[in-house]
Amino acid sequence: MALWLTTRHSGETVQIDVRGEIDLINAYQLREEVNNVLSQSAPTDIVLDLWHVTFVDSVGIGALVACHQRASVGGVRLTVARPNEFVHRHLWIAGLLGLFGFPEAQPAPAMD
Repeated sequence: MALWLTTRHSGETVQIDVRGEIDLINAYQLREEVNNVLSQSAPTDIVLDLWHVTFVDSVGIGALVACHQRASVGGVRLTVARPNEFVHRHLWIAGLLGLFGFPEAQPAPAMD
């Protein structure tokens, strides 16, 4: 499955809605999108909405951490919003919930 990213700017906050799989094949797209946001604007916050993520592997988790580190270097806070139960469990297992602002798990979206 593919990865779709939708970026919205609202004041000093940028929200990136992530849909699909974050894995070995496409995790670079998320890193590139965060890099583009940071190079083209000066947000104070980047929020990754992960409610529609259907799969994440270790490479995807690594991409999330790399995005957080890249944002931190620029003084930008990167957090995760609305992780579905699957994503939340993977962040919890990896010990990364605190890094991403302790987001609450959300029920998985209904499959369209």
